[in-house]
Amino acid sequence: MSTYPASFASFCTSLAARQSPALIWYSRYGERIELSGRVLMNWVEKSTNFLVSQTEVNDEEGVYFAPVLHWRSVVLALSSLRAGAQISSIDNEPVAVIVYEPDQIPDPQLDALPAYAVAVDRSPLAMRFMGHLELFEQGSIEEVLDYCALVRSESDVLMSVPAPVSARVDEEETTQEVFWSRVCARANELPASEALAYALPAEASFDTPAEIVKCMETILAIMLTSRAVVICDPAANFSPSEIEPLLTAEQALVL
Repeated sequence: MSTYPASFASFCTSLAARQSPALIWYSRYGERIELSGRVLMNWVEKSTNFLVSQTEVNDEEGVYFAPVLHWRSVVLALSSLRAGAQISSIDNEPVAVIVYEPDQIPDPQLDALPAYAVAVDRSPLAMRFMGHLELFEQGSIEEVLDYCALVRSESDVLMSVPAPVSARVDEEETTQEVFWSRVCARANELPASEALAYALPAEASFDTPAEIVKCMETILAIMLTSRAVVICDPAANFSPSEIEPLLTAEQALVL
């Protein structure tokens, strides 16, 4: 049985010292992004500071994620966990929503709108949101925030205390302690291999809070084994024949 960090917070500390790849993202037209553990945690800490300072999220608040699996949504999910926020459905009145398109804003006639809409551009390296932010302004939303533009000015040193292990990660009231024990168990289930990376399963998604939590368990489990997680942009609709050479190049095993 492998010995792993005792908590998600302690894992973040160890990941920040890792120089080898932790996350590799492929999208169309040869776009590839590689984040070492150190660089990934740089993004996570900046994003945590962004959520705390810009949306006032805390361990009693929820964050809703529009159903898009993207390298930035992975970073923001890790940041939500770091801040202690609950990955929430829109029904639980989250303080902020992470969205990529204006039509992902909840219908003000049907749902209680969050205080903040965090607009994220889908372009892999966008420096700001390339669309029209005013299209996100609906109902009682207090502020629309351009994540890509604002996160860069945040400190890469966590400005708040990491969430306690008793903080809830989802609507099922799963604590960070229980969540982390599931991550460690998932890491022990991964197949033994000399591979440098594991490819995230094709069925992994950010479609519901439960699926996001499950997806993050797998991503963290892969990183916990000192391997990189390879994610092929679902929106790119890669065929198996297109994915195969990508994974060969990364020495990645398909889960």
